[in-house]
Amino acid sequence: MGDSMNIITLTHPDIHRPGMLEICGRSLMQNAELPKGIPWFIVCNGTSPELKDAVHKLESDYRGVLEIIPVFKAENEGHGIGVNLCNEISEDFEYTLFLEGDWMTLSSEDSGQPRNWLPLSIQLLDEQRDVDAVYLRRFICDIDSRQTGIQTHYLGAFRFGCVDQPGPGVPMNYFVADIPAYTNNPLLRRNSAFYKKGVFPLCELHDAEGNPTEFKGNLDWGRAENNASDALRDNHDSLRMAILSWGVLSHIETTPIQGSYRIKPVKDSGCGKFYF
Repeated sequence: MGDSMNIITLTHPDIHRPGMLEICGRSLMQNAELPKGIPWFIVCNGTSPELKDAVHKLESDYRGVLEIIPVFKAENEGHGIGVNLCNEISEDFEYTLFLEGDWMTLSSEDSGQPRNWLPLSIQLLDEQRDVDAVYLRRFICDIDSRQTGIQTHYLGAFRFGCVDQPGPGVPMNYFVADIPAYTNNPLLRRNSAFYKKGVFPLCELHDAEGNPTEFKGNLDWGRAENNASDALRDNHDSLRMAILSWGVLSHIETTPIQGSYRIKPVKDSGCGKFYF
């Protein structure tokens, strides 16, 4: 199984990113069962001493558990270019868990999904060859949901199901929908489908002098994702996704965290257990 998939993470040297990368890596190791032998590429789109330290700490702490392979670029060349580098590294693997460095893996107690959701997701893609990806995001609050918008396509859900694990345990629950959009949200993806449907490679954005422009705060931010979504719709196509109910990875910035990477209960919010 390790030869058929990889994990790849994209990050950059913003002041908060080294700490987020550590949360990303440690929460995944703590809250997910990882098949043995998976290479984990950590692609740094630009670097800093703090970011290098964070990567090397993860390398040292998890040596022998999985193979962490750092890729340090001298400069941040923008998001689409960074994602394309990740895709080039991953294209010879059948499956890729694409996980940017600002996502936290939820415990089973918070997600409602079994801890071995990754091998079960691989099993799902092995058995259902028409499914292009398993969508893994958990929306923690209303703003999270509204800013993304992918859930507006959930009404097209056409198949519900679960993947049982061997022996006693919670099954992995999901539904399948055709999503006429691409997202850099956490996905376990069938790489060939994203090339076949014209999603990859993403467009790479530069100004008239050839300088990359897809940075947060610039007008080009998010255009690579949007252009890939436009290409799907122009071709009257979509990505068929198995969507975990209701996700196992949340955005670190919008997740109130308490000890051991658990969601912190928020008073006067629904039943008080989750942040919505």
